Amino acid sequence: MSENQYGFKYDEYGNTSEILVYASGIEATSLSFVNKGTAFNEDERKLLGLQAALPPGIRSIENQVYNSQQIVDNKCDALENYIFMRAMFDRNVTLSHALIRSDLENYMGIIYTPTVGDAVKKYSSMFRRPSGLHFTPDNIDQAEDILRRYLHRDIRIAVVTDNEGILGLGDQGAGGIAISLGKLMLYSQGAGVAPWHCLPISLDVGTDNQGLLNDPLYLGWHHRRLQGEEYLSFIGRFVRAFRNVYPNALCQWEDFSNKNAFAIRD
Repeated sequence: MSENQYGFKYDEYGNTSEILVYASGIEATSLSFVNKGTAFNEDERKLLGLQAALPPGIRSIENQVYNSQQIVDNKCDALENYIFMRAMFDRNVTLSHALIRSDLENYMGIIYTPTVGDAVKKYSSMFRRPSGLHFTPDNIDQAEDILRRYLHRDIRIAVVTDNEGILGLGDQGAGGIAISLGKLMLYSQGAGVAPWHCLPISLDVGTDNQGLLNDPLYLGWHHRRLQGEEYLSFIGRFVRAFRNVYPNALCQWEDFSNKNAFAIRD
């Protein structure tokens, strides 16, 4: 194995697989799917060029989980815990999933229902960093090129929403992608799909939620929702692009309105 080439082992479907990581120094710790923080042992730190970049002490994932449990348990607000756990996922997937597995019943309620409903509604004000893809009428014609950027992750499942029928909340605009994010975290836990094989997608065709349209901080496409043939044409362009790039991947529709769900099916 050459310098700065790191064999990262992970469990999927009950089997151990390996991917090669070409990174060094702080760059390696910025890769959330690879980063283990202070759990990197001495050999891994040498391979990745992390000497002196981390404190010398090695803290196992189990000890990091214990520390994270104390932080979560000391927070009284479920949404604060959601923000904490999403931030953890964005920087250290290994720790994030180990924490969830440590108390599945408790933490599932934080990363998905019921807490995710509040995260959807406050998506724009809570936004920290990009997660997933947001297709709009302004970029849908580039969908195939955009999807190809993720070929290195061997995408196997995408959870796709048009944000109109989110839980019992209705049209939530761009915030609906939080549902796709949460659902895929469940699949990684329950089905063993490695998180880098998962892709959350928002089909942002606008919103009829006047509160969002009036909000200057709203991050979604600031237009009324596409309707009729315009809407179906948008969906068709996305489907063709997805099939061309990931012909063997599962594309799951999530939280569409009944009207549009039946129209797409037919």
